[in-house]
Amino acid sequence: MKLRSYTVEDVFTVADILATIGGDIKNIFTLTGGGNGNNTDAENSERGVEIVVYALNTMYAKSKDRLIDWFASLNGVGRQEFLSAPPTVVIDTIAEIATGQESKDFFSRVSALSSRIGGSGSTTKSD
Repeated sequence: MKLRSYTVEDVFTVADILATIGGDIKNIFTLTGGGNGNNTDAENSERGVEIVVYALNTMYAKSKDRLIDWFASLNGVGRQEFLSAPPTVVIDTIAEIATGQESKDFFSRVSALSSRIGGSGSTTKSD
């Protein structure tokens, strides 16, 4: 399955969903190994995937309706059509979010940035 490409709107949708889970977000970077600002691209990519899986798991419990709407949008269908689809569509959607190249690229960059920001507090690296 191929999801539509991400847009800026998706960034804000995810940010809104993540805001719903509040303090739990602080635990993501600890649970996925933190970061010292010196991670390799492969380490950042792996950590990014771990962040996605953890966030999706946490978001479901606190933001199910928003998550359903986002998944429907990613699949290019309305909410009711998405809810009427076979259950494997949910698994395929999560798999694509967690392992798709676009997601890996995005969350790898998020991971690298968080490592720089949270690593030593005085890092001044630039891309």
